[in-house]
This record gives sequence, structure tokens and C-alpha cells, in this order.
Amino acid sequence: MTHHLTHGGLPDGMTRWQFFGLIESARRQLGLSKGAIAYLKVAISRTMDEDFLAGRICSFWTSVTKIAAQAGLDRRQVARIEADLIQRELLVKTASDHSRRSGSRRDGKIGNDFGNNLAPLIARATEVQAAARKAAFEEEEAERLRARIRKLFGDIRRLCLDDAVEAAEEILPNRRPSTIQSFERLKQVAEALEAVWEDFSTEVSRGEKGIVKLLPSAGQLCSSVR
Repeated sequence: MTHHLTHGGLPDGMTRWQFFGLIESARRQLGLSKGAIAYLKVAISRTMDEDFLAGRICSFWTSVTKIAAQAGLDRRQVARIEADLIQRELLVKTASDHSRRSGSRRDGKIGNDFGNNLAPLIARATEVQAAARKAAFEEEEAERLRARIRKLFGDIRRLCLDDAVEAAEEILPNRRPSTIQSFERLKQVAEALEAVWEDFSTEVSRGEKGIVKLLPSAGQLCSSVR
């Protein structure tokens, strides 16, 4: 059976490649794998700008073998990605599992489609835009958190308390926030280090661990505890 799955179009002024750019930048927020992004890049490359206009059919009927070759994937990966995109309601299959994918155009418009239809993805363009905005915010905030973590490690070292340094290193053993890609994980590390700093700096100020002279550089030796 031939499906004619039209859609409402992309937001005004947005091109198909701008749309793909938003999807790519919001990959983590949308829960998409790198393989899925590679797949969608091939999928969109097999369409035309006019396919993304309201009331049109936006689909492609490229074979699994060709998609795999162009996306740098193997056939099994492509099958898994397609199944996942369909489950996430980002793609609709318009060909049966064992039929040959095919389609046709007339005057630039898709008429017959036995392949995969991108209408569900296009329908979620507003959601993709919001996810891309969130991704941009988190990327900027992540850099601020990494800088804060580096400063906290320096402040904790300058307390000259082995217990404080040990507690900080239990939170992030390699002391390298650049290795953390998860925004949520960065927040957790920063909050945990803040707690270590507050606990031990309070102890120092109260003299609970003796009189400690705080030096401006972590590379300098701390004075002996009297």
C-alpha cells in the first residue's frame, strides 16, 4: 500500500540543513546516537528543499546498503537505527520489511513512496528548536562549571589539608573537568566540591585543625601546624 504522508512544513525561514544542524547540536538532548545523526544526514541529503514545504511528502527510498555506505555504518546498525527512530516517532516506514524501496517524483513532488517518511520528525521541529536552545545554554554553562571546578581544586589545595585534598580527589580523581561531557555530572561535581570547600574552610577558620597559613599559590609549601 502506498502512503501519502504529508506534513505541516518547517518553521518559516528554516532550511532543511538548518533543521539538520539543530538536530545535530541537540543530539544529547534528543537522545540520539552519533549513528542516528549520520543516518539522518544521509536521509536529508536524499530529499529536496521543496519536500519540506507544508503539504508535501518528505521521504527517501535509499537502500539500506547505500545508507550504510554513505553514513559509515553497517547494515545491521542501519536497521537498528531505523527501528529506534520509528519507535521514537521520528520516522515512519512506508515500505514493508522485505519489499524493495522505491519512489517517484512528478514536477519535483513526491508521488509514490515506498521507503521512509520524515513527516514525524518535521512535525517536531519546534521541539528540536527548544532542544537546540537548551544544548547551547548547557554548553555555555558547562564551560563556566569547568572553570569553577578548576578554581575549587586550587582553593582546596591552598587549605593545605590532606583530608580536604583527598575528599576532592574522591569526587574527581583526575582533577580534569574537561574529561566530563555530561552537563548533569559537571553540576554534581561542582556542588560536591563546593561542599568540601565549605566544610574544610570552616574548620580552618575555627582553628579546629591548628593554625594554618593560607598561601596565595598552591605550589608554595604550607606553614607547619603549630
